[in-house]
Amino acid sequence: MPELMIGLVIASVCMLAISGVLAGDQRAWLSVYGRVHGDVATGADVARRRFDALVHKASKSNSLLDSSGGWVEVQYAANETSSTVDRYARFSVSGGNLQVEYGQVNPRAADTTQVLCRNVTSCLFLRTSGSDSVQMVLALDDGSHSTTIPSSAVMHVR
Repeated sequence: MPELMIGLVIASVCMLAISGVLAGDQRAWLSVYGRVHGDVATGADVARRRFDALVHKASKSNSLLDSSGGWVEVQYAANETSSTVDRYARFSVSGGNLQVEYGQVNPRAADTTQVLCRNVTSCLFLRTSGSDSVQMVLALDDGSHSTTIPSSAVMHVR
């Protein structure tokens, strides 16, 4: 009988130790999952992809950049087979949101504004002189996770 009691105590101690390890592993996994798939990571990825796509189809000769890097506007042809630049997309930050305003160039008219991501702490747009590329350095922070995403895209030479 004492052997059975000793065996039960040893088994109980082992089960408690294993339970503690599993609980710690689950907390670590949830933390990593939250960083990879949370709002900050998802928002940064959406913003980077949209920025790259619009800059890639933009005309080099028709881009505008704020001197302080607060916004960038790229202009492009609505129809891929056309060489007439008739549309624009302006990236800027307002109220902690990175947004892009779409519209027509001439006559100047805004059509819609889309929020790409939230929790923006800073966003800087750059263009190296003589370069065909536009860069965006985007920093996001939701209070529990933060990330900084640099992105660079090359414009068409039209």
